[in-house]
Amino acid sequence: MRWTAVLLCVGMVALAGCRSYEIQRPTTPAGTACMVPCDAQALRCSTDARLDAESSHAMCMAGQERLQDRCSGYASDSERHRCESANGGTACLAPSPNTSACTQRWELCALECGGRMIER
Repeated sequence: MRWTAVLLCVGMVALAGCRSYEIQRPTTPAGTACMVPCDAQALRCSTDARLDAESSHAMCMAGQERLQDRCSGYASDSERHRCESANGGTACLAPSPNTSACTQRWELCALECGGRMIER
């Protein structure tokens, strides 16, 4: 029953769109103890997201190096750029981990432990 109420509450906030909210941690000793695995899981999740982003960036950079080697035989910059474009050359952006799923899981966990959702 409590889980259904939490999902309903989070769903209503998601549908509201423009409203923002924050989750307040539980303040009771039982709630604080309940949060220990929530916090540990959130840390693992965000670490995994960061490592995934770094790995994707490294693979992109390696692909860029292979592409530059493949197209290095062209004498002019314009021919080299044409070769790179024809072979899928794109810029490798700095790694940016997506931790939104981590945040959502932590928020649900906090609510299950007795935390509160506060509209801002």
